[in-house]
Amino acid sequence: MDNEKSPLILVFYLARDMFSSPDVMSNYTNGIKSYFDENEDDVRLFFFPTDGDERLECVNPVYFNSEEEKKKLDNLMGLAEKQFDLQKNISNE
Repeated sequence: MDNEKSPLILVFYLARDMFSSPDVMSNYTNGIKSYFDENEDDVRLFFFPTDGDERLECVNPVYFNSEEEKKKLDNLMGLAEKQFDLQKNISNE
């Protein structure tokens, strides 16, 4: 991957109950997105609910040089797709 064109990926694992309040989630995610947009950072943000500890993980695809790291990113993308499908189903109900 090209170092200059590969975005940094930030994955936020937040308390599940935070996702039950659309206004809180929207304000939180928009605030984070605005910060990076204002700084013109090339960052992709993912937000997932967790029943465990809240945490932030940084995934930098530039440094993926092992199959294990590539698999981790593939798993993350699969989780993101499932989460978006879940949110889409919830919003359509």
